[in-house]
Amino acid sequence: MSSIPAHARASLRGRSGTLLLGLCLWDACVLACGPSAPDSTGARWSQIGLALSGAKIERGYSGALALITVTREQVGLCTATLLAPNLVATARHCVAPTSVDAVRCSEDPASFSPPYSADKLWVNHSSTLSGPLQSFGLLPVTGGGDEFVPVSDVFVPDTDDVCGGDLALLLLSTKLDAGEAAALAPRLDEAVERGAPYTAVGFGDTPTTSGQGTRRSRSDVEVSCTPDDCDTLGAIEATEFQGGDGVCSGDSGGPALDAEGRVVGIASRSEDCTRSVYSAVFGWRDFIREVAARAARSGGYPAPEWLVAEPVQPAPAPPVAPEPEPPVPDTAASAAPEQSAAPEQSPTPAAGESEANDVARRPFAARDAGGGSGCSVAGSSFERRPQPALALLLAFCVGALALRQGPRRPRLRRQ
Repeated sequence: MSSIPAHARASLRGRSGTLLLGLCLWDACVLACGPSAPDSTGARWSQIGLALSGAKIERGYSGALALITVTREQVGLCTATLLAPNLVATARHCVAPTSVDAVRCSEDPASFSPPYSADKLWVNHSSTLSGPLQSFGLLPVTGGGDEFVPVSDVFVPDTDDVCGGDLALLLLSTKLDAGEAAALAPRLDEAVERGAPYTAVGFGDTPTTSGQGTRRSRSDVEVSCTPDDCDTLGAIEATEFQGGDGVCSGDSGGPALDAEGRVVGIASRSEDCTRSVYSAVFGWRDFIREVAARAARSGGYPAPEWLVAEPVQPAPAPPVAPEPEPPVPDTAASAAPEQSAAPEQSPTPAAGESEANDVARRPFAARDAGGGSGCSVAGSSFERRPQPALALLLAFCVGALALRQGPRRPRLRRQ
């Protein structure tokens, strides 16, 4: 039966030069590494065969980093994928123990224990490790120099299942600039499809195991199936996809890159370095966005473009026909004959109403002639008419004079 190595580990207990593999059968995966034990689960141990068969040394994708885990028992090697200046993704089994050595996803998904403390984890941004794996056992003491960056925090999804939950995000203690490592943007808005090509990148084993710790890539691989169209029932979980060849011990946590160089998956396991399984970043998009937002705030840099959602464009408002303007009242025509000559004041607009677009409420212009108060109405006039009081006074005077003279009587002549 075929086997699936998860990631490489060098034992620190008397076998510092020996790499033991965590293997899994197609439906029985051994993710942890340790001394060989009686085969009670259907899994078996074996030495590594081919690794990234046909792979080439990769110098372009500097966002694929080596991840070193140092515990009291062993030193582990995985690959990490830089998503932002201080944020990397990797396989969860690289940073957390599992409940069993072998797992059959169709029967028992097994479970993860809590992750190792962050002070046991380092990433290396060199294209090749400067020494053999076991030489990094003193990282907690030496710090590893400039090529290593310590991990400050570990984030895992809200599930402990090994099958379908093999993803972790690591916050780095310092940011990596583009000259040290160029971040690889995850493709969170589109799921992978069967037959889509991708490039696998990792620091895993080679046939002689001497090439372990060097960044390599292979680009002639395709997505063989997704959860909706896999021929084998239960082969992968809803948050995974199955790829082709290329993932071996030490490659766990490495990226699967689409044709545009975007991350579509994080390497989880493979069947004897073939039929690899990836955690699909699309399936964990909410988790990735949440942690990436924290990382941006912690690092004090603007959120990367892939994290910022496209602004929703509002629908265009339907055209509104302009309201007809109210007619200007003709004050001269509507005035009564007895209208006073005093100018009529413009009505005061109600609170909140605009005067600028309301002709009826727009104030009239004041006279330009000097001496005006500014309250006179431009162009106003009235006719001169006979004053009734003067006529009455004249009639009264004439009547009084007539009364004073009395009626004319003929005078009598004396005889």
